[in-house]
Amino acid sequence: VANSPTGAIFVEGSGNDLSDIDAEGDVVINGANTNVANTRSTGGSVTVNESVRDTVTFSGSAPDGQAVIDGEAGTFATIQDAVDNASADDTVVAGAGTFDESVTIDVDGLTLESIDGETSTIAPTGATAVDIAGSDVTVTGFEIDATDRGVELDNSANGATIENNTITNASEQGFLTFGGA
Repeated sequence: VANSPTGAIFVEGSGNDLSDIDAEGDVVINGANTNVANTRSTGGSVTVNESVRDTVTFSGSAPDGQAVIDGEAGTFATIQDAVDNASADDTVVAGAGTFDESVTIDVDGLTLESIDGETSTIAPTGATAVDIAGSDVTVTGFEIDATDRGVELDNSANGATIENNTITNASEQGFLTFGGA
């Protein structure tokens, strides 16, 4: 399936490929071993049946309310779970929705990006929304609804890139650095 269809898309069966889709309705993936590249829903949601989540590979896409490691099979319920399972130089992509969590990134070279700009929100459960402890980390495209601090760079966080994010409600600092840059 490719291009930009209207209506809902239901993917059944095994071994499907979805590529470059901007669906106006829901995209529901029920088929195992499905590859999903650059697929979004402008008028609905992208969901994956729980029974096939570990077999679906996303590239430049992520299901709503889930995070993925770009190019690898499987989805994660939280951004932190995806970060914890990522390797150096991986990209973690967050789907549309609000992630009620604080995220600590200690993986060197990791890129954390929102699927569609600021349609992904990080709403921390702790004082800091995003704590960067790894080198050469990039965080891009999020709405960060902070409690105390939006983004914090630890001493070990050299070469970090923070771009195209909006930080709101930070009562202390939107951006705080302890020697990282």
